Formats: sequence, structure tokens, C-alpha cells
Amino acid sequence: MAIRTKRTIFTLVGLEDANELSSYYLRNANHLHPWEPVQSDDYNTLTDWKPRANIFTCESAQGRAYRYGVRLKNENTIIAIVNFTNVVHGVFQACHLGFSLEKNIKEKASCSRFYLL
Repeated sequence: MAIRTKRTIFTLVGLEDANELSSYYLRNANHLHPWEPVQSDDYNTLTDWKPRANIFTCESAQGRAYRYGVRLKNENTIIAIVNFTNVVHGVFQACHLGFSLEKNIKEKASCSRFYLL
């Protein structure tokens, strides 16, 4: 399921996105450091991202979490991550929302403006 805005496309991440996810987190490691938990040096390698991306696909299929990679239209590079995790279904519908923005994007636009792109 893709979500399209005027300038961006949000797509559920899966195994096919492992390389882009690895690149995103390696490229933004210093920028995201204050908000991300401390991880081992190999945490963001492609080898480690492949099984993690598979888990994300399973979580989406089970309705437990939805993790989106955000790209500018007509580009393959992930510029942001949006996660809906700990999804609760039924009468009380809720989830946790987490997100991160590429350093260059954050410098150009506020978070609220980003979602309106």
C-alpha cells in the first residue's frame, strides 16, 4: 500500500528496500545519533538489514506494525522513515508513531511542512 502526496511516495518497506534502508541509516548515523539507540557497528550493514526488512514485511501482514520508506516522486533514495508500531485493533485503535528525516531534508523544511510535500 502506497501513500502519495504532491511530492512524495510512502511505501511499506520490505526485503527489496534493505539496501536503501542500510544506506539511509549509514548516511544519517551522526544526524540521528541523539534519537536512535546505541547499536553495534554492523547494525546498519546490508547483511543485518535483510532479515530486519523481512520481519517488517511479516509485521505489516499481521497488522502489528507498518513501516514506510519515504521517497521523492521518481527517485529511489529513501529520504525519511515513518513507523506505526504497537498497533492496537478493535474498539480502541492506537499505535506509536516514530519518524526520522534525512539530514538534508530536515534542514530544508520543518517536520509539519514535510508531511504536506
